[in-house]
Amino acid sequence: MDALFRMYGRIFARPQLYRFNRFLYNLSLRGIGVLNWETEELQGEYRNLHMIMQSAGPGTAVLDVGANNGDFSAMVTSLAPDVTVHAFEPHPETYARLEKRFRGTKVTCHNFGLGDEEGSVSLFDYEGSDGTGHASINAGVIDGIHGGKVESREITVRRLDKVIDEIGLTHIHLLKIDVEGAELDVLHGLGKKLSDGLTIDYVQVEFNEMNVVTRVFVEDLCAKLENYRIYRILPAGRLLDITDERAVMREIFGFQNLIFSKTKLV
Repeated sequence: MDALFRMYGRIFARPQLYRFNRFLYNLSLRGIGVLNWETEELQGEYRNLHMIMQSAGPGTAVLDVGANNGDFSAMVTSLAPDVTVHAFEPHPETYARLEKRFRGTKVTCHNFGLGDEEGSVSLFDYEGSDGTGHASINAGVIDGIHGGKVESREITVRRLDKVIDEIGLTHIHLLKIDVEGAELDVLHGLGKKLSDGLTIDYVQVEFNEMNVVTRVFVEDLCAKLENYRIYRILPAGRLLDITDERAVMREIFGFQNLIFSKTKLV
């Protein structure tokens, strides 16, 4: 196989073949679970969530961090109606829609973000918008990655360890984090909870080009979640174990959903 790779490099590593190689590269990315964002079936999130929630008993806690309009929380409650969901959304206008959607249900909505410090920070979004899924504490996500005009507002940020104590949780079935590149900050906010006895069965993290802005690697997430195996979600909910993969196959800054699990899944 190495001989084949060397031969390919000698023959095809040419500037005039860049478009051809780029085409093959983009095909390969989708084959290993990267950039499959266009449809729910391609993302595989719902099918994978169905598998995870089968082991969730009544009253099990799920945390939806970066809930936006609540689609993920709605998927959880549709699959496991007896689960308790805590949805966190700091953008005031987005939160208003979220709270209205789940009023009177088992989804508890929280109008603050989660990070590594308690206090207030600037949240950046597109100028004139009423809250989008790209809102981030990093302005570069809006103007650098997406090329939009930036508008900021102050939001409240809490540490997850303090919130967990206030809610009274000792076991979390699923912690989902989708905060446009600031996922590691949320994990930092756990403090020593994992070593002090808190059990989190699964952690789902979206990883994408926003992590270039925040300078966060998959390796950084793995370091915070020691003793977890890491999987990339493939279309139709299939899982690819990348726990022992080399950096060149793990540090890919394109849309992907990662699942960290305390137990081996495949």
